[in-house]
Amino acid sequence: MSPLPVRRAALAAAAVLCVLLPAAPAGAAPGDIPGTPTEYYSAGSADTQPIHPSAGGWSVVANDDTPMRLRRALPVFVPPRPLFPVLTEAVPGTGWVAAYHGPGGRAPGERLRVESYRQGPVGHYTVQFIDGGTEVLPDSAFTVGVEKARWLADLRHVRLTRGRRVTVTVTGGAAESVSVLRFDPARPTSAVQNWNDALHNEYIGKAEPDHVTTFSFTADVDGVYGLLFRRLGYYADTAEVTLSTS
Repeated sequence: MSPLPVRRAALAAAAVLCVLLPAAPAGAAPGDIPGTPTEYYSAGSADTQPIHPSAGGWSVVANDDTPMRLRRALPVFVPPRPLFPVLTEAVPGTGWVAAYHGPGGRAPGERLRVESYRQGPVGHYTVQFIDGGTEVLPDSAFTVGVEKARWLADLRHVRLTRGRRVTVTVTGGAAESVSVLRFDPARPTSAVQNWNDALHNEYIGKAEPDHVTTFSFTADVDGVYGLLFRRLGYYADTAEVTLSTS
């Protein structure tokens, strides 16, 4: 496993934009990726919309590597003011946070809040919300990404039993990294994750369209695993993925 380079970002004195990201468009199947992720501008005011993750699996918020925190949207009242507990925050250089919704994890429909901190001059950044992930079979082939369009992340679900070993092969220059997400019922805090919490991270970072990356991981609990693909570059096109198990 190759570590993703970590960039330290100072959050102090950062302009804060609190965003409750919109749910998937009406008529969209769970896991569908919007053709154009939503852009938010940091101008010192809050743009607030509700997010109610509905899928019985992983949901992901990705951005273009602006520092980001995931909070509860409902406050805990601690005098003298209400607090919104931080559930997790993105590791600098990765640009994503994730939450598992299902038995033992977070409740489907629970409101969550994402804070993105824009630093420096007023500008803009892009946020993409994936409500659940399209499920694939443990032995299958599929395409990730969006052809000739901007995207930030793609997500797939795969159901695995403990001890099953999965080999992942990624062909193409679209994905910068792949993270394997899993919820462990023995550790309720694993229902929210960042890069450091993932079962496995594979850093690819190659732009060649015929580049092939292969890695393996072993399921350590029964459950729904998330395969999170982060795009490489502004327009990253697509990549072909093959899963095989033993």
